[in-house]
Amino acid sequence: MGDIEMADYVNSQDLEDERNGEAVKKRYDTDSCGEYDHQLSHTTVMPTDDTTDLAQEERNQLNYLRKQKKRLQAGYDRLQTRYDDCSRNLTAGADQRNQFQASYERIETRYDECSRTLTAAADKNQLVERFNALTRERDRLRNEVSKLMNRINALENERLTRSAQALRSAQALRSAQALRGESAQALRGESAQALRGESAQALRGPEQQHHVCPAGWSLRLSSCYLVSSELNSWEGARLDCMKRGAHLVVINNREEQVVLHNSSDIPVDVWMGLSIRDRMGSWTWVDETPLNTGFWADQQPASGGSSYQDCVYSNQTQPTMASWHNAPCGTSLHWLCEKELMRSIGFSL
Repeated sequence: MGDIEMADYVNSQDLEDERNGEAVKKRYDTDSCGEYDHQLSHTTVMPTDDTTDLAQEERNQLNYLRKQKKRLQAGYDRLQTRYDDCSRNLTAGADQRNQFQASYERIETRYDECSRTLTAAADKNQLVERFNALTRERDRLRNEVSKLMNRINALENERLTRSAQALRSAQALRSAQALRGESAQALRGESAQALRGESAQALRGPEQQHHVCPAGWSLRLSSCYLVSSELNSWEGARLDCMKRGAHLVVINNREEQVVLHNSSDIPVDVWMGLSIRDRMGSWTWVDETPLNTGFWADQQPASGGSSYQDCVYSNQTQPTMASWHNAPCGTSLHWLCEKELMRSIGFSL
């Protein structure tokens, strides 16, 4: 039974009880007074002997009416008590209804919160899908950029290689011309003619390297290079180059990096003349010049962990512009010595 139906039921019972009480009281008043009047109207003056009986009968009648009044009063009190009980029940029902209403409002609020949460979750899923789509698009563009960069690097390497070859030919020509001029001034007669013939022969082919660089060395750009046939530590490699009047290779520019990296006679891993000379962590070449441009591999130079990685080698299998690695100086590797062209010419003469 709902709160409204319960209240209507209690009110209808109260009205019915009230009407019943009024009807009983009215009947009591009507019956009592009517009967009394009827008795008085039919009462005749009795003899004196009957007066006492009449008075006794009236007293009996009065006592009966009093008992009826008490009975009716008790019924009224019971009705009043029931009315009060019904009022209290109605109040409790109203309180319970208010509690149900509050619970309903809390449930409604929770439902709205859940609806908003579901909506937010749906929006989040859409954002995640959008993010994933953007991530895939980014990866695709990154791959395209990588392909383009590889193509650009390949073209740049090709251009630098051609430039290096042209420069090497021009330098060889100038070196041979300078050698011929100096020899012509220093020698006379047949010695001068023999030297001129030797210079002319140098101009006719790649055999001119043997007259510019010492035996076993190869000419590249403006320097002579020697690849070791043994393995040694970085310090052992440095000392070996010094004994030969040279030094570990110093790469001064991008062009030299391209030429040396593309040389087929250089082993996979070779020591270079780059290391950390102090605990401040600055990279320095063996000719005491600081490092300006590095061609480090990915995630290089790396920290050494429990050992210092203070010396640098080149890995010929990696990209041209990203082939340098640092390693502990005691590692045994091949090495590459470098001797500048003018020093080489003076040595050969």
